[in-house]
Amino acid sequence: MSSEQLESLDTYLEQKIKIYGYDHTLTLIKVWLDENIAKSKKSKVIMAIQNQGCFCDCVVLMSVIY
Repeated sequence: MSSEQLESLDTYLEQKIKIYGYDHTLTLIKVWLDENIAKSKKSKVIMAIQNQGCFCDCVVLMSVIY
């Protein structure tokens, strides 16, 4: 993903986690991906995130983005 996409994901996750909290899944990331990434790339991005040891939105926010 581009640096602009990572910034967008960062902002999205911070806002949504403040509002809804988190449920220890990748639910928020999947919603963001649906809106911002081609469907053909979504599963590859999720696999890359999980290969980094991230299996929930909050861990992605802390580990991948920062």
